[in-house]
Amino acid sequence: MRDNDSPLPTSPRAPAPAGQAPPSSKPKMMKLSLAAALCATAVVAQPTMNIVQTAQADPELRALVDAVVAGGLAATLSGPGPFTVL
Repeated sequence: MRDNDSPLPTSPRAPAPAGQAPPSSKPKMMKLSLAAALCATAVVAQPTMNIVQTAQADPELRALVDAVVAGGLAATLSGPGPFTVL
């Protein structure tokens, strides 16, 4: 604070043109727009493989694939679901 206890002056800023956001908020709005687009894409995108195909494609899940096949669940888990595998 200065001697007269008033806040320091700030430089005046021209108002944003009609229909446009102030320059300081544009990067934030762009990030939010990008995040919303990515979320929407993730929700709309359909999987290309089912649970069994996904497990078969990963060598580290070989034990899971063996258990699914031994338990006779391959056909069920290849169906429409929904399924949760933990």
